[in-house]
Amino acid sequence: MPEPTSEQPAVPDVETVGGTLAHAVAEQLRQVTKYRRRVLAATDPEDLHQLRVAVRRLRAALRMGFEALDLDPTLRRGALADLSSMLGRLRDLDVVIAQVEAAYIAEPGVGAASPLAIVARRLRRRRQAARTRVRRALESLDLQQVLSRIRRWTRRPRLHPFGFRALRDSSPALMTPLLDAVKRHEAWTAPSPSPERLHDLRRRARAARYGLEATGSGRPADARTLKRMRDLQEALGALHDLDVTRETLSAALGRELHRRAPQFARQLAERRREVLATWEAISRS
Repeated sequence: MPEPTSEQPAVPDVETVGGTLAHAVAEQLRQVTKYRRRVLAATDPEDLHQLRVAVRRLRAALRMGFEALDLDPTLRRGALADLSSMLGRLRDLDVVIAQVEAAYIAEPGVGAASPLAIVARRLRRRRQAARTRVRRALESLDLQQVLSRIRRWTRRPRLHPFGFRALRDSSPALMTPLLDAVKRHEAWTAPSPSPERLHDLRRRARAARYGLEATGSGRPADARTLKRMRDLQEALGALHDLDVTRETLSAALGRELHRRAPQFARQLAERRREVLATWEAISRS
């Protein structure tokens, strides 16, 4: 494909690499802006979830567009990266609290003085502090400046030469690194992969999924790969939730989870075995 000239439009149509990724950046920026406003105005957990997803998708689109979009690549780091981390930690707390509360409420004869009930109250205080940090980050000048810089770029996008190439010819160049990072991950061959390795594989599967969805390929092979990335992300996400819950409770109970909350410990172990079976089935497929 010929190099762009001064007569060509700044942004070609969405059938090009740059057009596709520029549209992805603009759409995710709209989602971040929308849910940032909602989170600041209310406390609906679903808005927090949607904001977290939008921030991750925006960073993924910026990362994918490194060679195509003439946009400062550091924008996906800094305030955006900090916000993403805060939202992730808050989400982990929400998951742990929900599991702990469900466990002690359902257990007969367990009162407000039970170890799980006491831990739940402590975690709720931590969650309130985490929400305050998220609110401050959403109101921070640093984040507002980052979003403003991206918004200005989306109004008059600039592309590198690679951005003017046809998407159908360039999809392999975009997707192969993301898919290879999943396919060749060491977690597949480790006899007993650590939670850290599995969490990293989950992150890479999520990046591959977002990439496939952003490029919008309709080929059957891509559809099958997309489903596999979603299944992998969901299984490893469930495993991550269980590991975070077990680690959080273990730390809160002085490493005596099995003694002080034996029924809950057994439930976590059983659910982890079930999720690991799902992960192993995916790894064999």
